[in-house]
Amino acid sequence: MSIHLVTGATGLVGTELVAQLRAAGHEVHTLTTRSGQSPDPHTHYWSPETGWLDPVVLRGVSVVHHLAGASVSEKWTAEHRKEILKSRQQGTDLLVDRLRALPAAERPHAVICASAVGIYPDQAAGTPLLTENDGHGTGFLAEVVRQWELATDQFRSLGIRTVQLRIGIVLGQGGALNAMLPLFRAGLGSPLGTGKQWMPWIHVEDLAAAFVHAAQQETMDGVYNAVGVAPATNRDFSAALARVLNTPFWAPAPPAFLLRLVLGDRSALVLGSTPATSDKLRATGFVHRHTDLEAALASVVQP
Repeated sequence: MSIHLVTGATGLVGTELVAQLRAAGHEVHTLTTRSGQSPDPHTHYWSPETGWLDPVVLRGVSVVHHLAGASVSEKWTAEHRKEILKSRQQGTDLLVDRLRALPAAERPHAVICASAVGIYPDQAAGTPLLTENDGHGTGFLAEVVRQWELATDQFRSLGIRTVQLRIGIVLGQGGALNAMLPLFRAGLGSPLGTGKQWMPWIHVEDLAAAFVHAAQQETMDGVYNAVGVAPATNRDFSAALARVLNTPFWAPAPPAFLLRLVLGDRSALVLGSTPATSDKLRATGFVHRHTDLEAALASVVQP
């Protein structure tokens, strides 16, 4: 049994990760930004904004799973844009600072960091699958991820094996599906824009398992696409969701210009096309449990 520390443990992915780590027999500690005494002795307070983290919390930890960061699904006001980037940088810098203060022999063996496929350039339909060797895109989201990965590279400079998992669209009870379900349940489901844009989906159970796998595989280091075995077009994804919900799929697709008008820059979250491949991750021995899109949706969505 080893000790794993998880930041962002109350989110969709963090909750599943904690459950899988505990099921595997590991001792799991979590960090929370909620002040006050927690009834769980393994939950510890930290404040990236003020720079507070008791260094004692990191002693004895074998692996850090770093998922903390402000949500990108909320409205991108000028203030929230700053928070999206700042929350990732401040939390990472604080962890690096406290780990640097530990003797090298007492530092964790690995840090597994969340990242995102939003770093890639937008790809038209029919283009080759994106690999970890492809370049960076432009725009707010790509820049956030680029700076996020630069910040987490600091763990590697401390001699700690560092893995950055570039996450796609996570299927679970919450997350991206929350925004889609009300319209689909009302019988207004449709593709978005042309519907040809690629959606690199992954089931939350597989994503959490990828974090566990990366912690165990000593040869893993660097960036890996944490996506399913194959992306789906937005049209195919939307049609599968409608079938799972047993609702019509006939509404005309909202044109891209209308989505950009309503969502602003956040339209990149639904119109962006990033057909990322998980070949590099699977080459390390990782096996997906959820490979069929419709079955994966049915496992997390109630009709």
